[in-house]
Amino acid sequence: LPIDELEYWFINDGSTDGSLSEMQKLNTLDPQQVHYVFFFT
Repeated sequence: LPIDELEYWFINDGSTDGSLSEMQKLNTLDPQQVHYVFFFT
């Protein structure tokens, strides 16, 4: 990645604050730079 670009990884921990749906929207807009993974304990 060029130095002026970021790659964003979101770890979904099962919280209900709506952050997963926001990350899914961002992933739809830029799937090369925005990723999410599921992590449940």
